[in-house]
Amino acid sequence: MLRRSTDTATQTAFDRRTSMANLKNAFALVPGAHLDPDHHYIFVDDVFTTGSTLNSCARTLR
Repeated sequence: MLRRSTDTATQTAFDRRTSMANLKNAFALVPGAHLDPDHHYIFVDDVFTTGSTLNSCARTLR
């Protein structure tokens, strides 16, 4: 559904503000992907610290 469109630095040493800036525009929809508003989608982040990765994904989907 989503792909990383920008190779970003690791998030491990960043605070929330820096993480958000690092991930800005880092994800894009896969070409040909179709989002159905009648469906629910789940995204899982393997390491949740500031939520920046999931927030960046959500921004892309909106």
